[in-house]
Amino acid sequence: MTDKPQALPDIDEDFRQSVNKIYESWHKNEISFPIALTQLEDLRQSAIADSNKINEAGIYNILGIMYGYRSGYDDSIKNFVQARKMFQENGALRRVATVDLNLGETHRLLGDFTRAKNYFRNAYEEAKSFEEVPLQVLALTNEGQMWFSLQSFAKARSTLEEALQVAESEWNTETEREKINFADNACEIHHALVGVYLAEDNSADAWEHAVKAFEHAEFSGRIVRMGYAYRAFGDVITVLGESPDPDYNSDVDYYYDEALNAFKQVKAEGEVAKTLLAQGQSLAKRGEKRSAGNKYQQAMVIFTRLGMVDDAATAAQAQADVI
Repeated sequence: MTDKPQALPDIDEDFRQSVNKIYESWHKNEISFPIALTQLEDLRQSAIADSNKINEAGIYNILGIMYGYRSGYDDSIKNFVQARKMFQENGALRRVATVDLNLGETHRLLGDFTRAKNYFRNAYEEAKSFEEVPLQVLALTNEGQMWFSLQSFAKARSTLEEALQVAESEWNTETEREKINFADNACEIHHALVGVYLAEDNSADAWEHAVKAFEHAEFSGRIVRMGYAYRAFGDVITVLGESPDPDYNSDVDYYYDEALNAFKQVKAEGEVAKTLLAQGQSLAKRGEKRSAGNKYQQAMVIFTRLGMVDDAATAAQAQADVI
């Protein structure tokens, strides 16, 4: 018989639910970003009035996540660092692990893979010690995507498959919220595996993962995940030439346009740029070099503005190759 992890201080449940309600409303585009910020600031002020540093730190963490979705990485890191400091000082060690994961993902997106790897490993080990399955899955998912960014496809595949196995076998999905969270993360894993299998010239498995990504995205109801799923379909059908399933149409640009619409709704600029880059690559494969060059140019401008140096270089090289 093993000892259960020690109980640790955490965000008050009622406060957490209030934060999540705002976050979900923004995620579903029911409220604007400025309104969400105003509502979160009201909650932060209530935490200050109650002298509850852990609740206040929870606001900084969710702000870091929201700025990250909008590709405001400097603001994202600033909020995460503040959240981590406050969680650490007040003994909320599970929350420290969560912030380590978020910091790792932000540094991955900025191309700082050394820092990203360290944060992901820290988060994973911390999550295992606290038996936090969703956090373990997230850490593995993001580490897998880091290996993909480094073109270590075998490592990416094994890490992502491990994440999927842990999620499917150990994630507690008794509540509706946990079902949604599981679907959200499963969509991200399947989306990432689409990229891995395409890189390994395995379009059949890539298609299966694209379908699963779409199914999970639909269940989650989260606009960002729908963007991921549509982009995955565009990438796979570009390679296949047509949809292997009559339930899904073969118009590649339809999927990229739907992905762009989804990402633009929540102003996820980094994902907009990645979709423009993917669509450019698709157009180039279809022999439409001028249109591809325009997409590459748009993507490069956004990547450069966001400080995503490696992605900007990729877009610039792709543009040069089609001139």
